[in-house]
Amino acid sequence: MSTPSLAAGGIMKFAKVRYSCLGCKATLAPGDTTLCKHCRNKVICQMLDALGLLLGPFLLAFEDRCK
Repeated sequence: MSTPSLAAGGIMKFAKVRYSCLGCKATLAPGDTTLCKHCRNKVICQMLDALGLLLGPFLLAFEDRCK
């Protein structure tokens, strides 16, 4: 079975390529690349939380050493 493409002709001439968010599958705005604004904010918060968990013990040890 062949896959439809924009060069195939027929009804595919009217089809537009639209990208979707990797997180929630919503249609992306023209400036967005992989994630929508909502999912991007969620991912950034998750990354900052993970970074805080990793840096917590290091900062405590560094504070003890500096006193």
